[in-house]
Amino acid sequence: MPPHRARATHLPHAFAAVLSLGLLPGVLFLVPAPSEAQEAPVSTARYLAPPGYRTKEFTLVRDQGWFHVFYLRENLIHGVPSQLSFGHAISRDLFTWTEQDTILPVVPGTFEATQMWAPTLHRIDGTWFLFYPGMRDEPENGYRLVQSISYATSPDLYTWTRRGAPLFDNHVWPWAYVDSLSYAGSDCRDPFVWWDAARGEWLMYVSTRPASAPQGMTIGIVGSTDLENWTDRGMMPLAMPGVAFSDVAESPHVFSRDGSLLLILWTTNAGQSLTFGRSTDAVTGWNTSRRLRSMLGYSTAGWWASEMAKDGERWYFGVVHDTWVDFWDATWTAPDTFRLSPPDPLQLLSARLEPDLAAVGDTVQLEIAAVHATGRRVALSLTRHDFASSTPLNPSDFGLPDTLVLTGDTTLVTCVLPDSVVGPTFLVDLDLAAGSLASDTLTFVAPEDRGGGEDPLPWTEPPPVRVLRPQAGLVRFVRIEQAAPRVLDAVSGRFVVEVRDVRGRRIWQGEGDGFARALDWRTGGGPGAARVAPGVYFARAFVSGRSAPVSFKVVVLE
Repeated sequence: MPPHRARATHLPHAFAAVLSLGLLPGVLFLVPAPSEAQEAPVSTARYLAPPGYRTKEFTLVRDQGWFHVFYLRENLIHGVPSQLSFGHAISRDLFTWTEQDTILPVVPGTFEATQMWAPTLHRIDGTWFLFYPGMRDEPENGYRLVQSISYATSPDLYTWTRRGAPLFDNHVWPWAYVDSLSYAGSDCRDPFVWWDAARGEWLMYVSTRPASAPQGMTIGIVGSTDLENWTDRGMMPLAMPGVAFSDVAESPHVFSRDGSLLLILWTTNAGQSLTFGRSTDAVTGWNTSRRLRSMLGYSTAGWWASEMAKDGERWYFGVVHDTWVDFWDATWTAPDTFRLSPPDPLQLLSARLEPDLAAVGDTVQLEIAAVHATGRRVALSLTRHDFASSTPLNPSDFGLPDTLVLTGDTTLVTCVLPDSVVGPTFLVDLDLAAGSLASDTLTFVAPEDRGGGEDPLPWTEPPPVRVLRPQAGLVRFVRIEQAAPRVLDAVSGRFVVEVRDVRGRRIWQGEGDGFARALDWRTGGGPGAARVAPGVYFARAFVSGRSAPVSFKVVVLE
């Protein structure tokens, strides 16, 4: 966000009507001026920064039942240094927030010595990446706030490790306006990262200035297959002043309901600052420029720096409004339109089956944790996974209803596994849905396969699976020849490995047919090429020819 932009204000009606024009090739869209539009609804779910600060650009995620917001902390005291770190707060329900320690303070003498600007947060193969622009001053040139993009990583959203050097600045675009002696000659900020499955690469959308029209800002695009080396993918002409009716394009974010059509929202310096476009291609084809209020049907004056986040089937929309951030439930009405409503306070936190390995006649307890839950209903579904297929199960076969009524923030449901569900060992995934999801897994075994002790599925001699680490960040599960039938086919010879962390959360599952000799657990590329993080993990392997899985510990040192 540039230092000169003030928060949005109401404009004269005639001028505001002009600014609210959008452009599709050959078509003009005219929407009412703010005074003619329906008044915006009010959300009671909001985040307010601590006294003396206000929130600017932010990023929102939900992890392990907690919402996390990271934001620019602008000091409201005139003349006092500002935006020196990112604020961090957490909430269970978007209504009540708890302040956390700030993160990533400026580092004097480096490329991020002066200020930290608009962040964007993504979990990529188990690691959190916070991309942001760092600022530095160059007093010898009489220039302030030279901008470059970098990132920091975290395993848990609390402990952060800086990359330590810029990824790139505006030199990455051959068409960008670059002038070390100009106040606007290094503009490169407000990154947003998107995985483009069609191209098999990461894309980053960044606010910058084109050399052909340096008085205005547009959205530049860069691409990478490894999150380290980024190259030019062009600009988005729809954000240029002649199309978007504004000379500023900032804070872009891309999202899609189902992948069939992409939307991009960005902030301008108009009275109705939130503007959107759409495309079937993440780089080309962006062919509309319309104010968000034309979609919603009411004024969005004072809204800017928006963010869309998805959790399960539930979508959340956040937007800076004056000195705070408002949050909404977003409901899709078409592939390119949505409506907003104050958030439903019900949030599912977790589902836990105890024990997680059981047989016919065993008693299993389901514990559901939620907030604002009393009297609310959640949908329950079960899916069976075995060597050949994945098929839905009828919850009644497990003595469970299709819909559960929650009795409070903790709900306990007990059932006895009936003999109507039989067969060789298989996995059962249990999903609870109330917009967002809570899940857990049960291993259903025949009584004679259960074993005993702390390791109910011990290794045999020789072990059916060998764990190799051929390179740092890669774990390879190799099926031992003697453990499989001599004649295999692609259906009956399944080879499945499931990995959980120390908290019992499933973080990876690999499957191979009868011809697969090994499964590689690594994160990466889009799936890309990031590394498995060091730590202790617990794996469970299903190997063709065995009626029960084996469980074992995996230790990754580097």
